[in-house]
Amino acid sequence: MPAYYSNGPIKFHYSDQGKGNPLVFLHGLGADLNQSREMIQKVTGYRKITLDFRGHGKTIRFITDGDASMAVFSQDLFQLLQYLKVEYCTLGGISLGAAVAMKFTLQYPDLVERLVLVRPAWLNEKDSEHFRLLKLAHDYIQKYGVVTGKEYFEENPEFIEAKKLFPEYTSSLLGHFSRSQGSTAYSLLKHLPEDVPFAEMEDLVQIKIPTLVVGTAQDPLHPLAYAEKIAEFITLSQLEILPSKYLHPKEHLKQCQNKIAGFLVK
Repeated sequence: MPAYYSNGPIKFHYSDQGKGNPLVFLHGLGADLNQSREMIQKVTGYRKITLDFRGHGKTIRFITDGDASMAVFSQDLFQLLQYLKVEYCTLGGISLGAAVAMKFTLQYPDLVERLVLVRPAWLNEKDSEHFRLLKLAHDYIQKYGVVTGKEYFEENPEFIEAKKLFPEYTSSLLGHFSRSQGSTAYSLLKHLPEDVPFAEMEDLVQIKIPTLVVGTAQDPLHPLAYAEKIAEFITLSQLEILPSKYLHPKEHLKQCQNKIAGFLVK
C-alpha cells in the first residue's frame, strides 16, 4: 500500500518499514525508492525509510526549474523526517542521493549519526563534463518531446560512442525518456548537474561521523576520483572500490549490498 504525505502542493511518496534505529536511503537521478530499497535489502535490525524525490517515481507534482536543486531536495527530506518524528538517523544514498545526503548532513549534523555514500557523482564543481550526456538528454526532450527526442538522442555521435564502451550506461540514459515523469520533470537533467552539494572540499571536514564511501572504476557518470576525494576529506570514512555497475551490474549490486550491511552492523 503506497504511503504519502503532503508538503505544500507536493504529495510525496515514501516507504517506512521495519523497526529499530532509522535508516534513510535515497535514490539516484531518474530512479525511485525501489532502487533505494534494493540497495539496503540485506540490512537488518533497522527501520528503513525511503522516498521518491520530487519529479521522481510516484511523488506527485509538476517540477519547475526552481525545484531542481539539492537544497530543495534536502529540505524535502527534513520535512519528511519531521513528519515521521525521526530525531536522528543513519543516512545514505546513491549518486544524486549521495549528494543530497552530504548536503543534508552538512545542514543538519545533529540528525545524522552515520553516512553511506554510494557512487558519488558530485563534488563542488558545477557542470562537470561527465554530465554532458544527461544535459543533452534534457535538450532533446525539451525540443522534441520524449518520443522523438529519444530517437534523435540515440542518433547522436556522442551517445553512439558511449554505447560502444558502456551499453548499460547508455541504457540508463534512455530510461530518462521513458520514466513516468520524463516529459514533465526533464529540467532535473539540466539543473541538478549545475548544482553542488557543498561549496568547498574543506566543508567535508565538518562531517565527523563514521562514513562508508563506495566507488567504482570504469564508470562514466560516477568518477572513482570523486569517491576517493570525498573519503580523503571525511576523517572517519572508509573507502570501498567495487566492480563497475555498468560492466558487472549483478556483482556490483551484490557486493554493495554486502558492504552496506556489514558497515551498519558495526
